[in-house]
Amino acid sequence: MPIYDQTAAHSFLGMLDPMAAHIIESVDVEPAPLRMVFGSQALETTLTTLRKRIAGFETQTQLAASTDFPPGHNSRNTSPRILCERREPRKLSLNERNHRA
Repeated sequence: MPIYDQTAAHSFLGMLDPMAAHIIESVDVEPAPLRMVFGSQALETTLTTLRKRIAGFETQTQLAASTDFPPGHNSRNTSPRILCERREPRKLSLNERNHRA
């Protein structure tokens, strides 16, 4: 639309074709990306946010160790969360999948 030609919205809309192409191409990537970040500014903002989160997690070393089971055990392969995730997940019916959003 001509009204948008000189706006930021116009330049963004012009980027939809390359974004769509990258999304379509990602279908053939193995393993497929779980997330895609488009734009340098979006990537930098995302990385900054994730670095802050990681820094916050790294301050929890003592807290995490205090909940190890058995106490003092530091193996990624036997944490309660991973033990729970090792079993084969039950396949959901189409009806269950549609209602799990």
